[in-house]
Order: sequence, then structure tokens, then C-alpha cells
Amino acid sequence: MKKILIIHNKYQTLGGEDIAVKNEIEFLSKIYDVKVIYFDNEIENYFIQFFYLLFNYNLQSYRIVNKAIASFKPDIIYVHNSWFKASISIFKALEKSKIPTYVKIHNYRFFCSRFYIKNSHLQHDNFCKACGLNNHKRRLFNTYYEGNFIKSLLLIRYGKKYFSIIKNQENLKLFVLTKFQKTFLTNLGFNEKRISIFPNYLEIQNEDSIEKKVQQIVYAGRISKE
Repeated sequence: MKKILIIHNKYQTLGGEDIAVKNEIEFLSKIYDVKVIYFDNEIENYFIQFFYLLFNYNLQSYRIVNKAIASFKPDIIYVHNSWFKASISIFKALEKSKIPTYVKIHNYRFFCSRFYIKNSHLQHDNFCKACGLNNHKRRLFNTYYEGNFIKSLLLIRYGKKYFSIIKNQENLKLFVLTKFQKTFLTNLGFNEKRISIFPNYLEIQNEDSIEKKVQQIVYAGRISKE
């Protein structure tokens, strides 16, 4: 039985990505030997965590992943979110391992968080269709987190490195949710051969309740500003 090591940094508020990851873990566990590393963004030591964020490298996370790889010896490594406790450091461990690694791109933060200047983020449009940032307020800096300059600055420093890693690290294969997302990445210069469409897994409890004549399904996501 093949072994899969899954890595995910949980969000502070439970959201769709966390649930999608949980569903995939349950599905994959039926077929593979699965080990999961969860990181969370609870801060035990503010000084050490600020130091890690400042240098964009969490030594503790690096060691946790390294230790799991050495003991579990996975055939495949599967990464979801890495902001912020997991950090960029885990990709150093993954590259060093030489194990086939897949990263799932759940959203467009990889794009929105790689610019210091707001107009570069908005591509000179009135608002960002991904995160909802608008051009109404007179400001120069790309404040990804509304009203929080420091947190936005730290995220952008992370985002620029993360973007470079997923674009240029050839050992990483990318999963995206839709054809649109794949096209979006290829237009940014990503190698199309490294990208596969892998929608989130959804278990249907009662298949008999779906009429055979139905040809379309309307799916409602979270209602948010953008």
C-alpha cells in the first residue's frame, strides 16, 4: 500500500479549505496509508514566532516535516495551505527529500499576496476579483489584510517566495480546482505539464435522491464582498 504524507496549515477560523482537506483525507485513507501533519496558527511564543515570520522560515516546522519523512517514508507528499506556521521552510525539506510532491492551489492568494504596490495587485483595474480589494481608497501599499499593515507586509514577503517556489521548483506538481485556474496559472508562465485539475472531493450521501434527468447543478459558495 502506497503511503501519502499530507501537510496542511489550518486556518484560525474554520473554512471551506479546511473542510475540503478533511474530506480528501477521509477519502484517500480508504485507499492509501495516510499520515497527516496539521499546523495551526495559535501562537505560543510571540517573540519566536515573530522571528520566524521576519525571516520567512520556521525551523520547528522544518524539523517536524523532516522527522515525519524519515519515520513514515512516504511515497507521495501532498501539501495544502502553508501560511503561516508551516512556512516556506517545509518546501526546503520537501525538495531535499526528492519524494514526488503535489501542492493543491485552493484559492488565488498566491497571486494577490505577491505585490507590494496596490495597483500591481489590481492590474490597474477597479477591484480584485479574487480578494475584493478595491481602488476607491487612496493608498499605495497592497494592504491584503484590511487595516493591518504589518500582517500584510509579512504575508507579501511570504507570498513572493511562495509564488517563486510553486512556479519554479520543478519537483512540485500542482493541483488546481478548475480549468479556469489552470489557464490563469499558465498565463502567468507556469509549465502547463505540471498542472492537473483535481476538484475538491464531495461524498454524496444518497445518490438515489438525484434525478437522472438533471444536467446542471447550481453551487453556492460563501457570500463575500468580492
